[in-house]
Amino acid sequence: MENNKGLIVAIITVAVLAIGVFGATYAFFAASIANNAVTNVVVRSNTLDSLTFTSGTDLSLTLNQTNMARGSSDIDVVSTASTPKAKLIGRNDAASDYCYDLLFDVTDNPYYNDNLSADIKVACTQTSGNSNNTCGSANMGNKAAGTNGVTICSQQKLHTAAGGTQENVYSCVIKFKNLANSDQSTLANQTVFAGKIRFERVACS
Repeated sequence: MENNKGLIVAIITVAVLAIGVFGATYAFFAASIANNAVTNVVVRSNTLDSLTFTSGTDLSLTLNQTNMARGSSDIDVVSTASTPKAKLIGRNDAASDYCYDLLFDVTDNPYYNDNLSADIKVACTQTSGNSNNTCGSANMGNKAAGTNGVTICSQQKLHTAAGGTQENVYSCVIKFKNLANSDQSTLANQTVFAGKIRFERVACS
């Protein structure tokens, strides 16, 4: 009988010890897990450059009898202006630089190869934007219809600081010179001179 009581006490003692060890171990690991540091991971991507060109309206010039009459001085007959634009929205992590040419494609030129070599030019001026740009004009009297890529303004620049914006705006016209002492009647009854302004991106020099 005494032996049975001793055995029961021993079993109870072992069980209590086992429960105590398990509880302490669980509490330790639970506390260890609960105290682990948590690191938040955030990924951010930078923005990209956005370069856009807007060519503006097509240019055209129709001449009448008054435009070709003799006069006391040379007179420029000017078309309605077109306003092409180039715009750069820069990336947000660094400065951005782009360059381009402003070109003219001749779609109609009835005055090509006439005996008087009609004085027709396409001229562009920059009205706002990068103040370091210079623009000019190009003679079109000797350019046949279908002639593409006549340079009006070269190496036009856009520059922005990180996240900045710059827009270059131009005013482009066709100019016909009414020569005071020349008979330009052979230019009468002709169709309009016309063409398109376009941009072409180039490497900055």
